Order: sequence, then C-alpha cells, then structure tokens
Amino acid sequence: MKPGNDSTSAKQAAPVRYNPLEVSLPGIALFAGLVVLMLVLVFPASKWMLRHFEMKAERADTTGSQVSPAIAASRANFPAPRDQLKAPEDLAIFNMREQEELNSYGWVDKRAGVVRIPISRAMDLLVEREASASTNITGPSVLQIQQRRPLETNSITGGSQ
Repeated sequence: MKPGNDSTSAKQAAPVRYNPLEVSLPGIALFAGLVVLMLVLVFPASKWMLRHFEMKAERADTTGSQVSPAIAASRANFPAPRDQLKAPEDLAIFNMREQEELNSYGWVDKRAGVVRIPISRAMDLLVEREASASTNITGPSVLQIQQRRPLETNSITGGSQ
C-alpha cells in the first residue's frame, strides 16, 4: 500500500468542523479589520462634527440678536407668537361649538337667505327627496335592472353573462 492512501492516517488527522470552502479566515479577518477601522474613523469624526455645530450654534445665538434697523423697522407691528396653554380645554370648547352648529338652526348668510339646519334634519330631508324622486321615475329601478342582468344572454357568446 502507498503511505498516502492509508486509512489510519485519515483517522489520526484533526477533524474539520466547518466547510473550508464556505468559511474564509482571511475574509473574516478583513471584515473585522474594516469594522475596527470604521469605528476608529467614525467616532472621532462625529465628535468633531458635534463640537463644530455646537460652536456654530453658540455664535449664531450671540450674533443673531442684533437685527438690522431696516428689518426691525419693516416688522415693527409683527405679532408675537401665541402659545396654546390649555390645549385639551381649547379642543373641548372647539368641539362643543362645532356640535352646536351641527345640531342647531341659524343664519349662514341672512342677506342671501342661506340658513343652517341640524344635520339630522338635513339627512331626513335628503331621504325624503330621494324617495320622492325615485317614485317619479318611469321604468325599472336600478335594483330591478341588476336582478334582470343574470337572466339576459350575451349575444356574442350565446351564453349567460
């Protein structure tokens, strides 16, 4: 027997616990090295950017308070911002007013004769109008047309639709 083909020498070799074709140790080392390199570069760069923007904001705060006289004169009557201090209460008052308008009668435009009616009354009037309009129509209703449709035959295919 040849010394390289001995079955006992294969048993004495260390067992392989992974497929060497799928795992590349140099590839893993390269990846780990790139991660470390990115960490070394990104953290100092982000720290520098943070300091840069903080200093820029501080400079803007000190120089931003000086407004040119021309701009200040043109905006002399500019209103200050109004803070909403009681938002939940304001929302409740707004909703109450909206419900009042939806459920009461009132004038929208008195000169033109436009009035506001409660929403429930408007829906009732709309139902009455549609009901009276559907009784004046001569011919089949939409429901009757839809019910007849499956019974009609298609002239092209000769079968039902």
